[in-house]
Amino acid sequence: MIDIRVMVANGGDTVVYRDCAVDVIGRMNQLFLHDLNSELSISNWDYRFDPPAVIPAGTMAARSLAMVERSELLIAIFGPTVPAITSQELWKGFERRRAGDNEEILVFLNPDSVNDSHHSLFKRIEDTFGEEIRWGEYRNELQF
Repeated sequence: MIDIRVMVANGGDTVVYRDCAVDVIGRMNQLFLHDLNSELSISNWDYRFDPPAVIPAGTMAARSLAMVERSELLIAIFGPTVPAITSQELWKGFERRRAGDNEEILVFLNPDSVNDSHHSLFKRIEDTFGEEIRWGEYRNELQF
């Protein structure tokens, strides 16, 4: 069985789009496993389903960064903000690519909310990793 692990990275301002992505992942998994009877499974980790825990201060991103390490596909969804943890997750994905790991990255961004913070993050990634992000546009759930 081939399992493709997907990591969805986003901030609180794009939760509705995360829900869409998680729904699509679940439906694709259903299609491949049960309807097509294939040997392909698509799974994702969702921090919202982790059991409650008390963690050391300053380590909030550690769990999701570990999940990026275990994924084959990183989907980063940006709205009007550039959340710190989402940025770290995206950065980790590019570090993995540079190390030769199999990490596909898809970035989605609402073009109506693009600002200097987005441009700055994407420029730092380009300068550091030599890769330019061509992001997918969305303005609403249907387009996403």
